[in-house]
Amino acid sequence: MELIILTTGDRIKALRIKAGLSQDELAGYIGTIKQTVYKYENNIITNIPPEKIMKLSEKLCSSPAYIMGWDDDTNSHKTENSDFTKNPHITEHVRKYSACDERGKHTVDNVLEYEYNRTLRRGAQKIFNTPTAEIKVYLQPSAAGYGNYLSDDSYDVISFPADRVSENADFGVRISGVSMEPDIPDGCIVFVRSCPAIDSGEIGIFNLNGEGYCKKLFIDHGIRIIKLLSLNKEYEPIEIKYEDTLYTFGKVIGIYNN
Repeated sequence: MELIILTTGDRIKALRIKAGLSQDELAGYIGTIKQTVYKYENNIITNIPPEKIMKLSEKLCSSPAYIMGWDDDTNSHKTENSDFTKNPHITEHVRKYSACDERGKHTVDNVLEYEYNRTLRRGAQKIFNTPTAEIKVYLQPSAAGYGNYLSDDSYDVISFPADRVSENADFGVRISGVSMEPDIPDGCIVFVRSCPAIDSGEIGIFNLNGEGYCKKLFIDHGIRIIKLLSLNKEYEPIEIKYEDTLYTFGKVIGIYNN
């Protein structure tokens, strides 16, 4: 009889199908895109970040050990107290939450999401013994396209594998759009070193008239022209006019892409 060895991708796919989830639905829960889940399931991406493994196990009602192939029991994470409806503290929290108005529920949701993600990060570090580095990532994406507002105070602190964070990075920005592809793909996070100016030919994060951009800077001092360039040739350069307001947030020094 032929011995069948399940890969991590095989386990994720089987658990997803058993749970009745699409790749889109699973991607949304773990904070990525459908194409990344496809790559997980087909073993195109094998170095899945620990925090993603933790979220996968949560959504797929399994355990990190089973998904990684360390344990053949998919239910090894469950205990006799896993039925939350039997926990009086949880039912009391649910009762109080239901009594809150929309503003109160929104506040609770935000706090719960933050604490849940923080717990996942700590759990992932403990299980996988992976050194991590925390860095703030702006929640509003910067546009690799036509521009989105980049807020100065809207960010979360995210834990990354330490060896994936660029040295001297001060913050991260999530990219939205395809104008910087293929080097900077849609949905990735770029690591940025804060600085008030960058040299011509370097890629930076800019605020142009209140809109956030990730672009390559071009300066011709001879004819006094400044442009923001896309790497995708289908996008036209943005020429900076005299009346425009342009600020530099920093220089892009690295990319994190699942």
